[in-house]
Amino acid sequence: MPFCRWTGVNEMETGLWQQRFAQDPQALGLSPRTQIRYHYEIPKMLEHWKGQGLKSLGGLTRDHLKAYWNHLYNSRDRRGQKLSNANLRKRMGVTIGFVRFLVRND
Repeated sequence: MPFCRWTGVNEMETGLWQQRFAQDPQALGLSPRTQIRYHYEIPKMLEHWKGQGLKSLGGLTRDHLKAYWNHLYNSRDRRGQKLSNANLRKRMGVTIGFVRFLVRND
């Protein structure tokens, strides 16, 4: 079952979602570093989901989130090492925060 029902816009456009999230009242209360992390991570999430064939955020499911988690878990940093647990938590925190934003604004 999808998390939200966005319609009528190019729903996978990165810039649109970065802008919408940045204007969200709850996002405005985030620290500047956290806002930068969201700005950096949102495009990566959207690109991953596009690569999975997702055409609209309205079709986002738990399976997409699990696949993204597996993608992050198996990712490597610039030195070729697995991502640290702290980095994984931060990146998944962005994912969870973004999905909550989508549900809040459905």
